Amino acid sequence: MKRTKEEADVTRQKLLQAALIVFSRDGYDASR
Repeated sequence: MKRTKEEADVTRQKLLQAALIVFSRDGYDASR
């Protein structure tokens, strides 16, 4: 169970990181 929670946390971090990259990229394109 602990291992599953760790995997879920890693997945959540990866999703957040990807979202930040996409949002920052969209914001950069929009500001141009």
